[in-house]
Amino acid sequence: MARALGITLDDDPLAVIHEAVTHAHGHRRSMLQDVLARRPTEIDVLNGGIVRGAREAGLPAPLNQAVTALIKGLEQSWA
Repeated sequence: MARALGITLDDDPLAVIHEAVTHAHGHRRSMLQDVLARRPTEIDVLNGGIVRGAREAGLPAPLNQAVTALIKGLEQSWA
């Protein structure tokens, strides 16, 4: 999708994800902190932004769309 949108990536996305997941060192990511505190997350900006960008480029983003929907559903369950 990055290529389709004319975005040049500085690093391999899978390597960045692997680094973030395996080297958390007990740090709770901001979205996890939001979920645990039942606060609205930034899912619309993060994954939702990927979904919108993919749509504009005419590309599918089913996993990001699913994650966005799941987190939005979780947020709605707190009401």
